[in-house]
Amino acid sequence: MFQPTTIYRRSVLIEHSIRFEDPWPRYGEDWLLQLRLLRVTRIANMNEALVRYRVAPQNLASQRGDMRDQRTLFSAILEWYGLPYDEAHLRQHLHAVKYYREALTPKDVADLKTYLAELRRIVDARALFDSTDFDRQLDLVWNDLAFQLPRFGRASIMAYLRLDHRRSWPKLRYLLSSFIKGRVYLPEVGEA
Repeated sequence: MFQPTTIYRRSVLIEHSIRFEDPWPRYGEDWLLQLRLLRVTRIANMNEALVRYRVAPQNLASQRGDMRDQRTLFSAILEWYGLPYDEAHLRQHLHAVKYYREALTPKDVADLKTYLAELRRIVDARALFDSTDFDRQLDLVWNDLAFQLPRFGRASIMAYLRLDHRRSWPKLRYLLSSFIKGRVYLPEVGEA
């Protein structure tokens, strides 16, 4: 949900003592507020554009998104839901949202597959989210990884292909073409 377009019922915020908290990271505080709201009320999106948003170098948003901000935000989110957020889990979660500190190795690819399966098991066991929607999101993360891998080299592509049990022709063609041609695609490692 895009913060400038959100509208909240004041009564819900007051009744449940939901407000922005000082310790929250400056980056992602709107998401943290929305997570708290999701526990006590319903949220919906409208299908019309309500804001025009311009990004320029002086905007706060253009300076956001560095790895430190992402780590702080995801630590808070994972803790809020009682999900594992030690260093290894946090690293995999950052990989799941396309933040790479360094090139992904074949082990990183396997670790991400394991992490996604672990998240699926925990969420299903605790009924944290609608399992169909959550599974769809995890599948999107895994499938999208295929299109990120050519910049990390052939070994990572091969690791992915060994672990991918839901192959699609476009994904397979892209990976094999990248593998055969030895292409490395932008953006560079370290960019989202």
